[in-house]
Amino acid sequence: MINNKQEFFKLLKDSNDLRKNNKYLFKENPEKSRKLSRFLIIIEENLHLRQKNKYIEWIEIFLNNKIDAEDFSFCFIAKYDNINQTLREMKQDFEKKFDELSNLLIENKNKKYQIGMSLMSMYDHCDDFNPNSNSSITDEENLRNYAKILLSELKRA
Repeated sequence: MINNKQEFFKLLKDSNDLRKNNKYLFKENPEKSRKLSRFLIIIEENLHLRQKNKYIEWIEIFLNNKIDAEDFSFCFIAKYDNINQTLREMKQDFEKKFDELSNLLIENKNKKYQIGMSLMSMYDHCDDFNPNSNSSITDEENLRNYAKILLSELKRA
């Protein structure tokens, strides 16, 4: 795992150095860019898993009709975007965030929970929800159905 950490931080440094010169790792070295992306996906997944209970809480509030679909969509998108913004900031200031990034890289390594795609799909459902459309009832029903599926996945994670 130490080698993975070293490789990750070297790739992140290379990427940041290139960016300072208006160049990008994915153009300069696609293979290194893919490796860095794999590390960042692990970290993003673990950031989301840290917020699992908050996601569960919001879904349960929504499914129990304590907030409407529009409010749920707004809250879900805001939380998801906030986590991704946190990751972007950590990448830019990785020297100061070394310990936290290192922990995120190894968190959950044995459990292998993967909720990223499900969360992204829920994000898309929330983003597509339009309370003013002719099909808002169907849209809300679909949002509720997907929320039930995601809730089940989150509780297993």
